[in-house]
Amino acid sequence: MPSADPLPTVDASAPASPHLSLYGFVAWLGVHVALLLFVLWVYLPESALHAAGVTWYPGRHWALLLPCHALVTIAAAPVLYFAYNMARLPRLDDPSTLVDEFSRPAPSEGCDLLAGEVARDCDDTDAGWPMPAVADLPIARVSELLHSTPLTSRAPDGEAGPAGQLRQGSTASMVFR
Repeated sequence: MPSADPLPTVDASAPASPHLSLYGFVAWLGVHVALLLFVLWVYLPESALHAAGVTWYPGRHWALLLPCHALVTIAAAPVLYFAYNMARLPRLDDPSTLVDEFSRPAPSEGCDLLAGEVARDCDDTDAGWPMPAVADLPIARVSELLHSTPLTSRAPDGEAGPAGQLRQGSTASMVFR
């Protein structure tokens, strides 16, 4: 049975605005005219250009420099974009790299988000969804997973703890047990 309020049909082939197709055509035409003028400037001898009334034009070396410059710019853009984004990152020891306004803490302390088993109190839904809620891992848990041992403080005798801290009095040697 059809609904009382049918959805309106939209013609996908019609442009969003009649001006957009005009702008696109003018841009297409302009690019082709510019390419034609560029090719004529590159290949015609100077006498033909002077006969056509063109008395000033850029040097012929620009015929190679412009495409090379465009290719180098296109190739360098991703590298520069990456470098710009890396320069804007906070330092690794900045607290904002651990917690910020978008952080989502785990739903409960008994919730182990990486254990593979979902505890009943980790589940946000009543339907028994077999996946825990999306949350940020605490930095202590990440360190425990990366180093296979929990973070501990220094041993009282100055030896390094299990996380591989420096020995007392040593500046460059690492102790791994």
